[in-house]
Amino acid sequence: MAQINEAVKSGRIETAAGLAESTVEQASAALGAEHPEVLRLRELTAYIAYLAGDPIRSFRLSLDLARIRRRARDAEAAYGNVQSA
Repeated sequence: MAQINEAVKSGRIETAAGLAESTVEQASAALGAEHPEVLRLRELTAYIAYLAGDPIRSFRLSLDLARIRRRARDAEAAYGNVQSA
Protein backbone atom coordinates (compact mmCIF):
# COMPACT_ATOMS: atom_id res chain seq x y z
CA MET A 1 0.00 0.00 0.00
CA ALA A 2 2.79 2.40 0.86
CA GLN A 3 4.42 1.93 -2.54
CA ILE A 4 1.11 2.47 -4.32
CA ASN A 5 0.35 5.61 -2.33
CA GLU A 6 3.85 6.96 -2.91
CA ALA A 7 3.54 6.37 -6.66
CA VAL A 8 0.21 8.25 -6.70
CA LYS A 9 1.62 11.14 -4.66
CA SER A 10 4.60 11.47 -6.97
CA GLY A 11 2.40 11.42 -10.09
CA ARG A 12 3.53 8.01 -11.34
CA ILE A 13 -0.02 6.90 -12.05
CA GLU A 14 0.83 4.07 -14.46
CA THR A 15 3.23 2.61 -11.92
CA ALA A 16 0.58 2.94 -9.21
CA ALA A 17 -1.97 1.20 -11.44
CA GLY A 18 0.36 -1.72 -12.08
CA LEU A 19 1.22 -2.05 -8.41
CA ALA A 20 -2.45 -1.88 -7.42
CA GLU A 21 -3.47 -4.55 -9.93
CA SER A 22 -0.76 -6.97 -8.83
CA THR A 23 -1.47 -6.31 -5.16
CA VAL A 24 -5.19 -6.97 -5.64
CA GLU A 25 -4.35 -10.21 -7.42
CA GLN A 26 -1.98 -11.38 -4.68
CA ALA A 27 -4.27 -10.31 -1.84
CA SER A 28 -7.27 -11.98 -3.47
CA ALA A 29 -5.34 -15.24 -3.74
CA ALA A 30 -4.24 -15.05 -0.12
CA LEU A 31 -7.34 -13.61 1.55
CA GLY A 32 -10.23 -14.16 -0.84
CA ALA A 33 -11.77 -11.81 -3.39
CA GLU A 34 -14.26 -10.27 -0.96
CA HIS A 35 -12.01 -9.81 2.07
CA PRO A 36 -12.28 -6.25 3.47
CA GLU A 37 -8.61 -5.49 2.72
CA VAL A 38 -9.02 -6.67 -0.87
CA LEU A 39 -12.11 -4.50 -1.26
CA ARG A 40 -10.15 -1.47 -0.01
CA LEU A 41 -7.41 -2.24 -2.52
CA ARG A 42 -10.03 -2.50 -5.26
CA GLU A 43 -11.39 0.91 -4.25
CA LEU A 44 -7.89 2.30 -4.55
CA THR A 45 -7.57 0.66 -7.98
CA ALA A 46 -10.79 2.37 -9.09
CA TYR A 47 -9.49 5.72 -7.89
CA ILE A 48 -6.19 5.21 -9.70
CA ALA A 49 -8.09 4.35 -12.89
CA TYR A 50 -9.90 7.66 -12.52
CA LEU A 51 -6.60 9.49 -12.07
CA ALA A 52 -5.22 7.70 -15.11
CA GLY A 53 -8.00 9.14 -17.24
CA ASP A 54 -9.97 5.89 -17.55
CA PRO A 55 -13.37 6.87 -16.15
CA ILE A 56 -15.16 3.87 -17.64
CA ARG A 57 -12.86 1.41 -15.86
CA SER A 58 -13.17 3.41 -12.64
CA PHE A 59 -16.96 3.40 -12.98
CA ARG A 60 -17.12 -0.35 -13.57
CA LEU A 61 -14.80 -1.15 -10.69
CA SER A 62 -16.83 1.06 -8.34
CA LEU A 63 -20.12 -0.53 -9.39
CA ASP A 64 -18.67 -4.02 -8.95
CA LEU A 65 -17.68 -3.03 -5.44
CA ALA A 66 -21.15 -1.64 -4.77
CA ARG A 67 -22.69 -4.97 -5.80
CA ILE A 68 -20.35 -6.90 -3.52
CA ARG A 69 -21.09 -4.59 -0.58
CA ARG A 70 -24.83 -4.81 -1.25
CA ARG A 71 -24.68 -8.63 -1.19
CA ALA A 72 -22.83 -8.34 2.13
CA ARG A 73 -25.66 -6.10 3.38
CA ASP A 74 -23.32 -3.14 3.89
CA ALA A 75 -25.63 -0.46 2.52
CA GLU A 76 -23.47 2.45 3.64
CA ALA A 77 -20.34 1.15 1.90
CA ALA A 78 -22.36 0.19 -1.19
CA TYR A 79 -23.75 3.72 -1.36
CA GLY A 80 -20.23 5.11 -1.05
CA ASN A 81 -19.12 3.00 -3.99
CA VAL A 82 -22.09 4.19 -6.03
CA GLN A 83 -21.15 7.78 -5.22
CA SER A 84 -17.59 7.07 -6.33
CA ALA A 85 -18.87 5.66 -9.61
